[in-house]
Amino acid sequence: MIEALIGIFVVCLLPLVFSKISFKKRVMITAVSFLVLAGTFIIAIYITGDKPI
Repeated sequence: MIEALIGIFVVCLLPLVFSKISFKKRVMITAVSFLVLAGTFIIAIYITGDKPI
């Protein structure tokens, strides 16, 4: 479950790294992506009751 989320996250970030987006926009998109991922982790842990560590 957690590994799948990380895999999806990395795949989503790869185009950003190689695209010609300005640095500020790239940082903002990355920050938003991290917030979304953190929210997904919290929800997944809350629902399943699993601890990732």
